[in-house]
Amino acid sequence: MTTYIILTDDWELRGNGTGRVEDLQRKPAIQLMNLYDSFGIKSTFNVEVLQQLAFERYVDVDEAIRSGRDAWLETVRLMVARGFDVQLHVHPQWMKAELIDGWWKLDRRWNLADYSVEEIRRMLDAAIPYLDKLTAPHRIISFRGGSWGMGPPSRAIVEELVRRGIRYDLSIVKGNLYDGEAIQLDYRELDSPFFPYRPDYDDIRRFPRTPENVAPLLEIPTQSIERSLLAKKILEGLPGHGPSEALRGMISVLRGTRLYSRIGKMARNIRSRVSGKKDAKQPDFVIRDPFGFQSGRAMTDVIFDLSSDLPFSVFRDMADICIARAANDPSPLKVLVFENHTKDLQTPLHFNRIAKLIDHIHTTHSNVEFRSFVQLADQLDLNAW
Repeated sequence: MTTYIILTDDWELRGNGTGRVEDLQRKPAIQLMNLYDSFGIKSTFNVEVLQQLAFERYVDVDEAIRSGRDAWLETVRLMVARGFDVQLHVHPQWMKAELIDGWWKLDRRWNLADYSVEEIRRMLDAAIPYLDKLTAPHRIISFRGGSWGMGPPSRAIVEELVRRGIRYDLSIVKGNLYDGEAIQLDYRELDSPFFPYRPDYDDIRRFPRTPENVAPLLEIPTQSIERSLLAKKILEGLPGHGPSEALRGMISVLRGTRLYSRIGKMARNIRSRVSGKKDAKQPDFVIRDPFGFQSGRAMTDVIFDLSSDLPFSVFRDMADICIARAANDPSPLKVLVFENHTKDLQTPLHFNRIAKLIDHIHTTHSNVEFRSFVQLADQLDLNAW
């Protein structure tokens, strides 16, 4: 049975509003499309729209904002023209964004579940029609919440998404625990951590508790891997790849843990004292530890994020684990979602690593095919979940 991999990309600036559209979005998106086209692959771009609507409010007072707005529009149109899939991504902190002395002052709530029904409606009523005009005649059918925020509580978000024709949600990833300045969520325990399922209306992490609580959308988790399992896989490959590569892999597995956060904090303090340099001054309203990683309160499993700074060997091992896991799963349609953040693809090494991974999957796993989300929609609809 064929396993399908959907390559998704969260197309956005930094969560705290920093960065330029031209550098973090337009340029790497074009490079990524070129790479995928060289393999005959179409991917899905989850396009953050509230950021663009904030830019629209300031185009007449700031030339740099106008340039960013235009670069955003041109790139989305190019995605559509080149046959790539464009779907909805929303970071709620952008809804009432203010531009102050060149810095974006955003809401300090990064989880969509922390907003009222009325606020959620206003966000979706603004974002979906704006994106619809750019993607027509293709419809917006899937959603990913900014920073993975999708509750619980989930009912208000699900109802408003479904009301606007959204049939699929990609906001769940197993293993995330956030406890920061801007967002708190706990996805450590999911009823279906890796494969599609119909979720509970009130708690998107769970199977429905009653027939009445079956949410009328399909939840498709993004792939992640427990650190102990990945570490075991890396060590098993030690004879063929040497100790230095294994050491790099093991260090990378520590990222996203509390221990790694503490080590990183100590390293930053030492580096600052030795150099005598201080970080660039940012306004107090720019959030510095949104998820809780710097404080050591956050942790994750290893998310399959193609923009993560992991060695190729680790990505290869992760792909092999996910594909083997799918082969042993009885799901009617085997779908694996891999994540990416264009804003973090800034060197040729990043793109070369993605190309090597695709080549590895093509040559090693003959039963795996790449699809964009919209290319699989009909098959997803035909399967009973």
